[in-house]
Amino acid sequence: MARRTAAQAAQTRHELVDAAVDVFSECGYAGATLERIADRAGVTRGALYHHFHDKADVYETVLRRQADQVAGPLMDALTDDGPPLQRIRDFLVAYCTALERDARFRRAVDLLLFGAAGAPQSAQERTRRGYETWLRAFEAVFGEAGERGELRRAITPDAAARTLLALTVGATTAALRAPHLFSSAEHAESLANTLIAGLTP
Repeated sequence: MARRTAAQAAQTRHELVDAAVDVFSECGYAGATLERIADRAGVTRGALYHHFHDKADVYETVLRRQADQVAGPLMDALTDDGPPLQRIRDFLVAYCTALERDARFRRAVDLLLFGAAGAPQSAQERTRRGYETWLRAFEAVFGEAGERGELRRAITPDAAARTLLALTVGATTAALRAPHLFSSAEHAESLANTLIAGLTP
């Protein structure tokens, strides 16, 4: 019975986080309420408080899970075997394609990049650290490329990494805020090819 109760509690928490993703995505942090999250999950507000201290706690949990879902597979692609610039290209194509064709991925990125307005400083700091994590990962791969002589002499791994970060965030903003002007999936290959062409000798 204890195991069943623990499993039920875990399932309720999972459903609350799913509901919170939807509510935060729709309303932003400031507009989201615990009542709306509980209603979306089909539980009482008391059940929500059994799992979370307050709205900030819910939001932090959502950010952690969304970051894991978004960053995990993509970071794996960056650290796979194979030529470093090919890994960068594959990462960018996969990222831009998922932005348009994977609703869960798109929702996670939207929340991570744009949902923190009005959120506690700790949540905004998490987003900032996320950018830094991606930047360092990009720089490591470009460092490999530089050691292999695959970058232009004038381009450092740091500069290449910042270029990729800017391109990724820009593509995200365009895909999420102006999809009628920019198809991230349709342009994924050309974006990746243009980036690599501009960095290589």
